[in-house]
Amino acid sequence: MTTPERPGLRPELLPREPETSHGAVDRYFSLSARGSTWRREIFAGISTFLALSYIVVVNPAILSQGGIPHAAAFFATAAVGSLATMAMGLWARLPFAVAPGMEMNAMIAFSVVGTLAYTWPEALGMVFWSGIAMLAVSLLRLRDAVISAIPPQMRSALAAAVATFIGLIGLQIAHLVTTSDGRLSGLGDWTGPPAIALYIGLAVALLLDALGARAAAVLGGIAAAALYCALAGISTDAVHDGVHGSGAALLRFDLTVIADPRAWSIVLVLFALDFFGSIAKVVGLTAHTPIQDGNGQVPGMRQALLVNAGATVAGSAAGSSSFVAFVESAVGIRAGARTGSRQSSPDCSCSPACSSDRSLPMSLWKPPPVLWSS
Repeated sequence: MTTPERPGLRPELLPREPETSHGAVDRYFSLSARGSTWRREIFAGISTFLALSYIVVVNPAILSQGGIPHAAAFFATAAVGSLATMAMGLWARLPFAVAPGMEMNAMIAFSVVGTLAYTWPEALGMVFWSGIAMLAVSLLRLRDAVISAIPPQMRSALAAAVATFIGLIGLQIAHLVTTSDGRLSGLGDWTGPPAIALYIGLAVALLLDALGARAAAVLGGIAAAALYCALAGISTDAVHDGVHGSGAALLRFDLTVIADPRAWSIVLVLFALDFFGSIAKVVGLTAHTPIQDGNGQVPGMRQALLVNAGATVAGSAAGSSSFVAFVESAVGIRAGARTGSRQSSPDCSCSPACSSDRSLPMSLWKPPPVLWSS
């Protein structure tokens, strides 16, 4: 059927019907609906990976101080984190990477094992039971209700808290601050190779960001890594040790620890850290982005909570502390990651930008300064 002619208007200038059919994968991830593209999503995923790859070295280093075999912790961090991140993207359809929380591994190594003198299998058993509690809460949708009850002012505060946490991690990795038993204890070496690499990498990232380069964070990180390798060199010992003996902690957790009344408080603390930490990260990372719908809710939240809880249970069985949505996912979101489940916003259905299966156009969204200032 041909388009009818209109007097005084050439056929090639006639308005065309908008394209409504996309590929199944595009529809599943809502790429076009969120104003995103495959190229942008892949680049954002690489950005997130480069930002959090340090965890496969840092997490085993911390947990090994609590007696957990270094190779087992390395394997658990890489294997469980990879599978959980894929589940987060393919099932929850949210741009979050999943990895062991830095606040969790320090508590296990320095408090539960170091101070309270529990064995590392007992500590992993506590992590397991806290993960089971998270699964139960997520299935009952209680955490969804808590997130929905957070007022807008609190959401901005959570975004600032996430930014502060990212900054502290950067200072610790660069050895600008020192820690003792998992706590900040003082200033570190501000002239060593890690510090110099941070200065140069940060300067490159800020300069490129000012020039409008989407790859600013990635190129800044690459510059810092290259400079550090040139100044201090690299070691492959951690990777070699991680390959051999990776199953040393497999199913070595002590589930009978739940019978000890003293362990209940520790399980409760681990549960609370995971519960409120996940809320802060999910809400803070998506604040002021089109990932949230018109009501400020995050589509796919329930699936994301189940992925986090399942990863914690699996991680305890393999030899690691609790897994969470990693704060370094902010780098990927800043680079353009938008994949997620479909939205619906009844309160603003009259607006094309807020209608079902739509999201705010990229041109209308700018990252809040408080979240990206670090």
